[in-house]
Amino acid sequence: MPDNNQAVAIPQNPEMKRSSLSHLKNLLSLIFNDALHLGCADAARGNPARLVKIPRAPEGDETHSYSLRDVETMLAVLPEPAATACAVAAFAGLRRSELRGLRWEDNDGDSIMVNRSVWEGFTNDPKTRKSKAPVPVIPRLQAILAAHKLACGNPKSGPTFANAAGKPANLNNVLNREILPVLNRCGICRQSKRGHDAGALSHEYERDGSLPKWHGFHSFRRGLASTLYALGVDDLMIQQILRHQDVSVTRKHYIKTVQSQSVSAVANLVAALCADRALATVPAKSTMPN
Repeated sequence: MPDNNQAVAIPQNPEMKRSSLSHLKNLLSLIFNDALHLGCADAARGNPARLVKIPRAPEGDETHSYSLRDVETMLAVLPEPAATACAVAAFAGLRRSELRGLRWEDNDGDSIMVNRSVWEGFTNDPKTRKSKAPVPVIPRLQAILAAHKLACGNPKSGPTFANAAGKPANLNNVLNREILPVLNRCGICRQSKRGHDAGALSHEYERDGSLPKWHGFHSFRRGLASTLYALGVDDLMIQQILRHQDVSVTRKHYIKTVQSQSVSAVANLVAALCADRALATVPAKSTMPN
C-alpha cells in the first residue's frame, strides 16, 4: 500500500478510454471503503484510491442518439416483440436492464412503474433510488403495448418480454435474432447479411442505407432526451422523465443537439442583437416641458 503522500498512476492500456479508467478508479475507491469499514485495511492510511492519478488517455467515442425518424423506421420493419421493446425504450426511456425487468403489473395504462432491473439473469433494484419511479406512457406507446399484450394472450402478470419458458427474455438474443438481421439487410436483394457471409448469394453485400444503423438500446434513451429538448422541454423535466439522480448527467451525456438547432440558436441570437440595436437607436422621448 502506498504512503499517504505518494501518488500512484494507473497502468495504461492504450485501448482504454479515459471514462473507463475513471470508472475503474471509482470502483477501486468503493472496494477500499468497504475494506476500511470491515477493518480489513489500515484506517490510519485512509483510502489509497484517492492517491491514484488517471493517466492521459483518449476521450471516449461520441455517443449516438436515435432520431424520431430512426425510431419510426425501426418500428415499421422490426418483428415482435423486438418492435415493442424498442418502442418502450424510445418513448419511455427505459434502460435495457429495466426493459428486461418490466412486468405487466407495472403498467397501469397511463404510466410504467420501474420497480426492478434484470442484468445477466440477476434481478435487482433499479440503478439508483431516483430510477425507481413512474414513467408517463404516451398514447402511441399505450396502443403498442396493448397490441403486444393481446398478442401474448392478455396476461395480467408476468414479464412483458418473456421467453418460451415464461422468464424475462434475454434482449441480446432478441437483438441477434430479430433486430440485426432486419437492420443489416442487403440493399440489392434485401436479404440478411448472414446469407452473404455464408456465400449463398452471388453479389457482394451492400447494406441498405435506408435503414438506421444499430447503436444499442441506450441510444433510444439519449434520443428521447434530445427530442424532448428540441421540442422545448426543460432539462429538469427531462431529468425527471429519464430518472437521473443529477441533472448534469442529463445535460452532459443525454441531450444531443444537431447542427440545425445550433444554426437556429445563432440566428435567434442575431435577431435579438439586431432588435436591441434598433431599440438603442430610437431617440428617447423628451421629458422636458414645452
